[in-house]
Amino acid sequence: MIAERYTLPMSIYKFPPLTDHLIDMITFSMENQGTDSYLDLKEGVVITSDELNYSDQPVDEARLVSLPEWSSAEGFQLMERYAQEVRNEAMRERLLAALNRGKGVFRAFKDVLSDEPALEQKWYLFKDQELRKHVILWYQKEVDSAELATLPPEDEELFEEILLEDFTFEACDEFEKEEIQTLVQTLLLEIGKTSSAGLLIEQALKKNDQIRTHLARTATGELAGVIVYTLADEATAEILLYGVDLRYRGLGLFRLLFDGFSRQLGRLRVSRILFTILAQDAKLKEFFIRYGAHEITTTYALTTHAWNSNHTNSETAFV
Repeated sequence: MIAERYTLPMSIYKFPPLTDHLIDMITFSMENQGTDSYLDLKEGVVITSDELNYSDQPVDEARLVSLPEWSSAEGFQLMERYAQEVRNEAMRERLLAALNRGKGVFRAFKDVLSDEPALEQKWYLFKDQELRKHVILWYQKEVDSAELATLPPEDEELFEEILLEDFTFEACDEFEKEEIQTLVQTLLLEIGKTSSAGLLIEQALKKNDQIRTHLARTATGELAGVIVYTLADEATAEILLYGVDLRYRGLGLFRLLFDGFSRQLGRLRVSRILFTILAQDAKLKEFFIRYGAHEITTTYALTTHAWNSNHTNSETAFV
C-alpha cells in the first residue's frame, strides 16, 4: 500500500511525450512482475511502489498511472508466436518442444536460442518490437485525444508506424456493399437517426448517387473505419459521413484513414475537401485547424418550442 496520499485535480497533470527512453522504462517494469510500478505524470518517469512507500514526502495519487499489464501467459504467447515464425524447421521444432515441456519453459526456450546467436538476436528484436507496440497502444488509450494532439511530430510518427503494421487503407466505389452499409448504419444509430445531425446526413446520403468511400481494414480484413464522400466537382470532395468502429477507437486510426484519403484525392487532382464536424466530435475541429482547416459555415439546431416560448408572436401583431 502507498501511504499518505492526497488528491488534487487531475487536470494539473499531463501525460509526458512517449519517448524511446520512457518506453524502455515502461517495458522493463512490465516484465518485472515482482513489484508494482506506476508512471509518474509529474516527473515523467516510472516509479515503483517500494520507492513510493519509502518516500519522505506525501504522494498525490492523481499523478500516478498504473502500467499496462504483462503476465507470464502473455510472455509465453509471445515466445510461441516467435517460434512458429522461425523458418528453419529443425529449430522451430526445438523451440516448440521447449515450450511444451511443462516446467521451466522460459529457461528452456532461451537455452535453445543460445545455440543460434542469429535467432537469439532476432528474438530480442521481435520481443522489443512487440512490447513497444503493447506500450504505445496502451498509452494512446490512456491519453486523452486533446493531449495526444500536443505531442511532437516524432511521437505521432511513432504511433502511426505501429498502426500501419496492423491496418490497411483502400479506396472503394461500392457504397452498397453489405459490410460498408452495416458500419454506416451503426454510425448513424450512434449519431441518432432522428437527431438533427442524423437527419442531415441521411438526406445527404439519399440525394447523392455517386457516393464513394475510403476504408480502413484490420490485418485480417475486417472493416475498421470509413469515410463516405462524393465529388461536388472535379476539384472538390465533400465528406458526408465518417467514423471508426467502436472496437478500434482511441488508437489514432482516424488520422491515418484521413491521411490515406487525402493523398488518394491528391492523386486524382482533387484539391479541396469539405466536411462538417459533429458537435460530439469537437476535438476533431482542433485537430483539423491544426493542419490548416478553416471554418466556412456553422450549422445550428433550434427547437420551435425554444423560439416560440421566448419570442413575440408575430402572427398576432396585426390582429
